[in-house]
Amino acid sequence: MILFLDDTGFTDCNQSAVSAFGYSSKQDVLYRKPWEISPERQPDGRLSSEKAEEMIARALQKGYNRFEWVHIKSDGTEFPVEVMLTSISVKGKQSYYALLRDITERKKTQKALEESENLLKESQAIAGLGNYTWNLSSGLWSSSKILDDIFGIGQNYDRSFKGWTNLIHPAWREIMSAYVTEEVVGKHQRFDKEYKIVRNDNGAEAWVHGLGVLEYDNNKRPIKLIGTIS
Repeated sequence: MILFLDDTGFTDCNQSAVSAFGYSSKQDVLYRKPWEISPERQPDGRLSSEKAEEMIARALQKGYNRFEWVHIKSDGTEFPVEVMLTSISVKGKQSYYALLRDITERKKTQKALEESENLLKESQAIAGLGNYTWNLSSGLWSSSKILDDIFGIGQNYDRSFKGWTNLIHPAWREIMSAYVTEEVVGKHQRFDKEYKIVRNDNGAEAWVHGLGVLEYDNNKRPIKLIGTIS
């Protein structure tokens, strides 16, 4: 969708824009203000021009502005768009070129992904299942909130290999260190082990079950260990 606008409103557009807004002719779109096809409203119900004016001002300041917006079709339904607004001069008058892309499907996909991620987090919380990613190059690992709760650690805990072994019960520390370095990383085996830990926050002992699989680079060298701990 392509539209041109200045301080009088939309001065020109292509047929794709006309159809997207649900109108039958270009004349239905021309000289409307941008906020007349935007759902932003003031408390009294009137259409608000503030956000649209802000986006236009940014385009004037930088020469362009890229942002997401929501527009209203002629039947009152709303649809999301990605806008690339470029500041131009037409016959010496300050104007703007707007390239719009309907992102309805992208928003649906994002929403479905967010719902799926939320469901996964809820399921992991119910099951007491934490997840981690260990970067073999840096030697550092990241962890989910549930895993932090299992280990009794905070955001500033040392997430290095030593930091992990320090959480393991002394009787199991040497066994688990050798298991990871020799069997999992050394022989490219799947991580599947029950072991004993000592929680960092209160010193309580607990048994955990760790699972993990390696990821490899193009030369089939292990680069990450990704897994869960329950």
